[in-house]
Amino acid sequence: MLTKEQILKIANKEAKRLYFSPDKSEVLYDVGREKWQENLKVMEKIAPGWSKDFEILNDRNYVIVLYRPKDPGVMGGVLWLFIDRKTGEIITYLPEI
Repeated sequence: MLTKEQILKIANKEAKRLYFSPDKSEVLYDVGREKWQENLKVMEKIAPGWSKDFEILNDRNYVIVLYRPKDPGVMGGVLWLFIDRKTGEIITYLPEI
């Protein structure tokens, strides 16, 4: 299993590749997937069936790294990264722009 520090290093590199600025973001390491579960509930109400796009995560051991702007006045700019805890593979991601 990769350490939190190793996963955050992988996540920061991917965030930069996707044009997000980790240094301008609040970074949440969501091991228990609590924030993700909250997001899924909201999105399923808005767009039923939406979560089917994330079935790729079924039966995977992953952690979520969430980036959101430090500045509360910034709209959007949120990035969810789903990272395999063992290999560091970016399984998928969700930008909210």
